[in-house]
Amino acid sequence: MHTASPSWSWRSSSSLSGWASVRWVTRVLVQFAPAPTKLVFDVLLLVFGVQALAAFYLPETVEGHSGAWRSLKPSITIPAAARATMWRVMLVSGQFLRSAHVTSPGFPGCSPAARVRFIQHNRVP
Repeated sequence: MHTASPSWSWRSSSSLSGWASVRWVTRVLVQFAPAPTKLVFDVLLLVFGVQALAAFYLPETVEGHSGAWRSLKPSITIPAAARATMWRVMLVSGQFLRSAHVTSPGFPGCSPAARVRFIQHNRVP
């Protein structure tokens, strides 16, 4: 039978208590601080800055591997069976966006007559 170790229970409850304390501090700052909408974000910026600086001093947990940076380069591959369908979908969606851009009065590429009709039909009395 497996029993939970104290370190496991501490790790599982620490994130919950951390979120709860952050929420409580934020509510106190919003209610009682002189500039609540700005101070909350200033405090968060300070906390994130301290965490970023602390990350530089943490010991490395694994050894480096050759090709690790190359593995971060994004690559997109589309299976051969799906390529034809993908091109059809892109063509249809591109035509829809083009027609919406040209004909809709909310878009800058529409005709002046469409803009006049839009303004006339959407007047506030």
